[in-house]
Amino acid sequence: MKYASSFNVNLREMEVIEKSLSQTLAVSLDELHTFPQGAKAETLRSNIREVNELLGSLHNQKNWFRPKSSVYISG
Repeated sequence: MKYASSFNVNLREMEVIEKSLSQTLAVSLDELHTFPQGAKAETLRSNIREVNELLGSLHNQKNWFRPKSSVYISG
């Protein structure tokens, strides 16, 4: 089997994906606090790193709106 090289998702679907990843991250962080040592903690740290990297990758692929007719000032 070969993975698709691109996916078509709408804005709502992307929002659901990002919220799900964020919730997974929060649960993993909470769980990490109850297992501060050992193999379980290392597995959680690895999962947390992986989810953070995926969220960052999704963030970096967004097309951010910037008005063309005026100076952009972030709010």
